[in-house]
Amino acid sequence: MAPAEPTVVAANAHDDEVGKLAGLQAGRTTHKEHWGEVHVSNDAGKARSHIHLTSEWDVPPQTVFSIFTYPDNSKVFRDMQRVGSRKVLVSKPNYKEVEVEQTGELKVLWIRRTFSTWLKVVEDSRDAECLTTEFTLLRSDVLAQFHGRWELRPIKDESGAVIGTASELHQDVLPHGIPSFLRNLPVMGDLLRAVTMRAIRRLMEDVMACIRKIKAGEAQ
Repeated sequence: MAPAEPTVVAANAHDDEVGKLAGLQAGRTTHKEHWGEVHVSNDAGKARSHIHLTSEWDVPPQTVFSIFTYPDNSKVFRDMQRVGSRKVLVSKPNYKEVEVEQTGELKVLWIRRTFSTWLKVVEDSRDAECLTTEFTLLRSDVLAQFHGRWELRPIKDESGAVIGTASELHQDVLPHGIPSFLRNLPVMGDLLRAVTMRAIRRLMEDVMACIRKIKAGEAQ
């Protein structure tokens, strides 16, 4: 099963973010949103970014886990065009390892191209107190490094009933093919953080939209 939009977080951002670079502090960008808080950091002028995101949803962890592990989550995430080949490597009760191809579109400034990314995804729901999806890059047209992990923990009321999900994402991203002379410019780190921040927002908006649809269906 494919993870929730992992390639998009890194690469499927659009050109309108370029104009927002002014005011970004070198090395770290932090935003608080209604859905949570996200930090994007890198060494000044370096191309690799680290994402740390925390958020809460008013549905059980299994609901969020089912969104992230849906076999064709291109129907959920707008920046993913399609899920291509998919090979199950390991399948056990509440545990699965999958190799999956995802196709998306990259648009930066005037450049637009379709790209493919192959990932190894580990889906683990054996521990009810922490459901996880972990994804590691196998190969990609646009990424040199990519690794991340979602952790989904139950939020409980005083009686012990599950009333929501506390989620946390750690992710490292290094784009492919950035020339060394650009990689050493401080503005490159600013640009990558801005692009990544916008893509994270889109991912979270898509997750919330899917949760709203699920809740509406349960209410009918």
